[in-house]
Amino acid sequence: MENSGGNLTQVQGSVHSGSDETQVYPLPNGGTVTNFHTYRLDWLPDSLTFYVDDVPYETQTGWSDANGNYPTPFNAPFFIIINLAVGGNYVGNPSTTNINANSVFPGDMQVDYVRVYDLTPQCKLPSAGRIICSVCHGHQISLPSPGSDEPGQRPHDQLA
Repeated sequence: MENSGGNLTQVQGSVHSGSDETQVYPLPNGGTVTNFHTYRLDWLPDSLTFYVDDVPYETQTGWSDANGNYPTPFNAPFFIIINLAVGGNYVGNPSTTNINANSVFPGDMQVDYVRVYDLTPQCKLPSAGRIICSVCHGHQISLPSPGSDEPGQRPHDQLA
């Protein structure tokens, strides 16, 4: 989610891949990004949905990337970056004169909290045997035979 700084009354949800899909959301009732808001991104295997204050304003279900077809690159681990940027490719680099006349440094961004939830369903395991996880298709699990003293293991326990 982004704001250019030039229009404080709107937020953008952007999917930065080869096709760079973006949707602009005007904040209702004269709201600005300088007020506190709840921003949310639901990142599911087949979609990305952006929200402001629990209002969904954009859902992306397809994009392109130079490294492969959909769902690349959003089917790999990512980092969360919270950034207060000045200049760059998004709005261009401001002139020194404009910075000196119109900017207050240092700038600040106040963040109350960041929460991350794993919505991936847990695998359904048989009582014994060897399976491959149907959720991520990667974890191979050996389960103990019934009556065995060996502990069972859910495939995503080591990821939590």
